[in-house]
Amino acid sequence: MTLKTISNKEFYKSLSNNFTFEKNPHIGLCVSGGVDSMALMILMNHWIKKHKGKLTIFHFNHNLRKESKKEAQFVSKEIKKIGLEFHILEWTGVKEKSGVMEKAREARYGAIIKLCEKLGIIHLMTAHHLNDNIETFFMRLKRKNSTLGLSSIPEKKILKNLQILRPLINYKKKRLIDTCLFHKLRWLEDPSNENKIFERSRIRDELSKKNLYENKKLKNQFKDRQINNSNIEKKISDFFAEKLRFFEYGVFELSIKNLFEQRNYIKIEILKKILTTCSGNFYSPAKEAVEDLISKIRDGRETKYTLHSCLILISNQRLRFYREILNKKNVEKFFSLKRGMSSLWDNRFQITSNLYTAKCEVINEKKWMNLKKYFSLEKSKINFFILQSLPLIKINKTNIIPFVSNDSVFKKNKLDFYFNPKIPLTKKNFFRY
Repeated sequence: MTLKTISNKEFYKSLSNNFTFEKNPHIGLCVSGGVDSMALMILMNHWIKKHKGKLTIFHFNHNLRKESKKEAQFVSKEIKKIGLEFHILEWTGVKEKSGVMEKAREARYGAIIKLCEKLGIIHLMTAHHLNDNIETFFMRLKRKNSTLGLSSIPEKKILKNLQILRPLINYKKKRLIDTCLFHKLRWLEDPSNENKIFERSRIRDELSKKNLYENKKLKNQFKDRQINNSNIEKKISDFFAEKLRFFEYGVFELSIKNLFEQRNYIKIEILKKILTTCSGNFYSPAKEAVEDLISKIRDGRETKYTLHSCLILISNQRLRFYREILNKKNVEKFFSLKRGMSSLWDNRFQITSNLYTAKCEVINEKKWMNLKKYFSLEKSKINFFILQSLPLIKINKTNIIPFVSNDSVFKKNKLDFYFNPKIPLTKKNFFRY
């Protein structure tokens, strides 16, 4: 049987057509030990040598199975044969059973992104392939997700100033297997792929039982949806650029008239994106909840709504989106930031303390009573509601409140604070403080 391998020439052309890299790039690559990541590793190793760059491998041990340690050792051994820089990261501590796969994913990305920042890496590759994408599409189709919820896995996206790239997203898994066989690479089979406890495993099993006609129909649906979603994304991006107003302290505003001029499915996606970005949540609100909000706005009976950790106020036929008041449940009460370190406040604001150790605290009513004689909300043009979504930053004996304290205080203490949400709406709408 002839192997349908991915040649270096084909792979180079694909990278050139879809991605842009700086001269002598330093690229991070996630390797689980599975056939997909092993194939990507061997292809990227050839490419990086040709472009005189550097390839750094990351393996994340979730410590969820007894085989995890042996798998990490296997990956380490295989990578040493090739001679690449290699880092093993681990997920430690107590792991709750509910939503474990999603929590594991967040822990993995969080740890790897942090190390990428330390190593100066701005491109991180993962080995998602076409089969993964179709599985994701089918999974969301069965969940009856809204229009853009069916968009599956993007080829590239920005996550915390890091480009997440998926160069194999248009390749079938069979070609990755053939590529590994051609290069005589060994790989691991993840037993959790067969575990029906997990939704993706059940989806994979269901897809394997479909006949040729059903599979072809699903693939055509997938292709049509990709084209349709691309058009919808453009319409929404154009709407945001022309109609949405953004305030640097994390508030959004738009005209009800402009919103209701859009088709219903566009209205839903516009509100989902605003609510997700404004709240700092990783997930968007449920379609049904957004439809209910649209219905209430149309009725015009109320001027105040809450949804997805956001407060929506109506005034002069305009909608304003605020973050709900912070409390112990939705944000850390306080945390310390060491000199030279950066962190996210409430998954929305990036704080970097370049000169001193800083302590960040929630501003509640009691605390504000002691602080307000030193600050003026009137001059800053923000209200108390917005204030409660911001941190009180303590450096030595100085109290600093973003968008209230003078710019000179930030410059003097070499402190950066700007809106940089977990799920950005669009990069160009956000401005540094």
